[in-house]
Amino acid sequence: MTDETSIDPTAPTSASKQDAPGDAAQKIGIGELIEGEMSSEDALEKVVLYAFDEAREKLAQGGIFEPFTVIISGENLYIESHPGEDAVECFNSARKTVFQMENQADAYVFCYDGYVDLEDGTHDALVAETASKGDDAGEAYAQLYTEDDDGITFEDETLYSLGEAPTLFGAEEFTPEQLEVEE
Repeated sequence: MTDETSIDPTAPTSASKQDAPGDAAQKIGIGELIEGEMSSEDALEKVVLYAFDEAREKLAQGGIFEPFTVIISGENLYIESHPGEDAVECFNSARKTVFQMENQADAYVFCYDGYVDLEDGTHDALVAETASKGDDAGEAYAQLYTEDDDGITFEDETLYSLGEAPTLFGAEEFTPEQLEVEE
């Protein structure tokens, strides 16, 4: 069962992105996204909203997008796409990204296009899974949408809480080949 969450998806979350030096991930300063003093929980909430904004924009432009993570590391956000042939490859890519940045990462948001089962059936949805370092589990949220000949329509501004999600922190160790790095 899902509950509506108190996250306000209408809150402004625009930010300019820059390429991280020597890395495929994009990097933005958290100060560009969040104004004023905030707790780490408030900052994570804003990053979740930012991820949904990015996902809505990408989905509306092309009807499909690659799953991505937003890694919170101190005052910086790193955004990395996770292309793959199937959901397992995308998930493993996200897990690998979190693993590689685990020493620097404070939290992450993993966002993808998926489905959710509600009392009235299965719905297309944007899904964001999030966790902070040290948490035993993460949380998942969804925003429902429909797709027809006229394009994509987000049913409303509501985000649904899907409850606990497994955290990507503390993932099993990877071999150098899996990480695509030289020993």
